Amino acid sequence: MFRALWLFLLRVLRVTLARGHVEPVRGVSVMGVLRSGSAQTPRWPLLLLLMRRSPAHANAPPSFGSRGPPGSRGPPGRRAVLVDGCQAGLCVGPASLYSTKPGVSFSAVNTVPSIPPHLDPEAHTHYDYFNIFFDAQAPPRGVFNQFVPQLMLGNALCNSSGAPGGYKPQWQELKTWHFGAQYFFEFYTDDSKNNTRDGAATGALVAVEPGERVRTTFSLSDDGEVWTLTMAVVDQTGTADPARTSEVVATKPFMGLLDTTKSWTEYNTTRAGSCWEDYGLEARRDYPQSGWVQNVTIEAVPPYDSPWTAESISPPDRCDYTPRSTVSSTVSGDVQLSTWTLRYPNVPNDYPIVGVLTVPLGAGGCETVDAQGSCFQTMYAKYVEGAGGRVVPIPYDLDDSALDAVFANVNGVLFTGGGVDLTGADPEARQYLRAA
Repeated sequence: MFRALWLFLLRVLRVTLARGHVEPVRGVSVMGVLRSGSAQTPRWPLLLLLMRRSPAHANAPPSFGSRGPPGSRGPPGRRAVLVDGCQAGLCVGPASLYSTKPGVSFSAVNTVPSIPPHLDPEAHTHYDYFNIFFDAQAPPRGVFNQFVPQLMLGNALCNSSGAPGGYKPQWQELKTWHFGAQYFFEFYTDDSKNNTRDGAATGALVAVEPGERVRTTFSLSDDGEVWTLTMAVVDQTGTADPARTSEVVATKPFMGLLDTTKSWTEYNTTRAGSCWEDYGLEARRDYPQSGWVQNVTIEAVPPYDSPWTAESISPPDRCDYTPRSTVSSTVSGDVQLSTWTLRYPNVPNDYPIVGVLTVPLGAGGCETVDAQGSCFQTMYAKYVEGAGGRVVPIPYDLDDSALDAVFANVNGVLFTGGGVDLTGADPEARQYLRAA
């Protein structure tokens, strides 16, 4: 009897954890920009956190852990992202909220990863995404309210019944990568809060190949009444392919199904972040072995109250077969830049590394990159990252041996423009010319 009670309690504990926040990891490089103004191609600072049920962190959307495949492993949407007690999932993002306003736009560009060496289309689920969610202003009976266009693989929630069927979520087994715009939400059906109802508004399901680039965009209309969620394949110039685009237009919160909220004008803040929300992955072979690049641009209202920095890169309960992660971030005015890299050690990375030669601080209007006071305009890093590359700053005042070491480990060097005196009259200018 004691053994039966113990097994029951253990099962309750696992179910409780299964409903919590956890996230996926993978070979990934993420870069981003948070800026106020017109939309542009990606980058941004990231706060890296492995999620648990208690305490839940702001970076993981409240829905995290709620979209596992239906079937023998648990009711639809209630399968753990925990495996044997370790963390197999991951989310990144800032701890603070972003203001929303008419005309605001959030966007991200990512590269489609490789297919995992081992894929069970029935038992595995991969969701890779940039999302925004409105948990800080939940209406009465609202549970979660999430815009989550995403890359999908395996047994994925990728369709819905649409308006005539009440936006009921539908799963499908995907043996290759697909993407689709998605608005996912949940609310209590009455004030007793005994029953909840999930809903999903989904756009077209679009097949993609590893190495292709996909852009996610969230745009609020000028009157503040309509959000448009879009995903599209884009080329190296950032031009979208209209034939390979998925879109959801949300004219009402919860698609009008929850009577305690009527308009998007009731929501003036949101959270933003990226997640690898994966289910059923139990070994290294279950993850893509390639890197994954994501660049993010957020048109919001500065100041940004919390920078995106690494908080927990290797927690003790992270599954030892998940990829390793690093985060770096810089800030200049209303622009935040950051790089999130998830990859396995000793696995070649196909994305080129481009060194950017910094200039003296007095050269004018650039972003500080290193403690020595050298800098370069952030737009150069954006251009490189937007094309799928990774940026490494090269301080202009390094000695010859250090410069040789850097040049031996990059695939190319970008010499920026700026106000450097090329006559060599200034000592700092002479150092720059020597490095160049």
